[in-house]
Amino acid sequence: MTGRVSWPGGEEVASGVWEISADGLYCRTWGNQWGAGRRGCFRVSRGGELLVFDHVSGSGGDAARYVYRLLPGNPQRL
Repeated sequence: MTGRVSWPGGEEVASGVWEISADGLYCRTWGNQWGAGRRGCFRVSRGGELLVFDHVSGSGGDAARYVYRLLPGNPQRL
């Protein structure tokens, strides 16, 4: 997988691996310092055009919940 974080004046791109655990959680490990480079697992739900990732175990990064708006196609060219 590939992710991109942008802010005024900069951006950072990272890659990593993901899997679905035996109990149906989305688990990911980034190949850089995101999430301290450790595996983190999340319960994922969808509400309309939003995807919600609730931290369950492992490295959660900077928040207990992440919310993303779905966009058609690949607008960020990831």
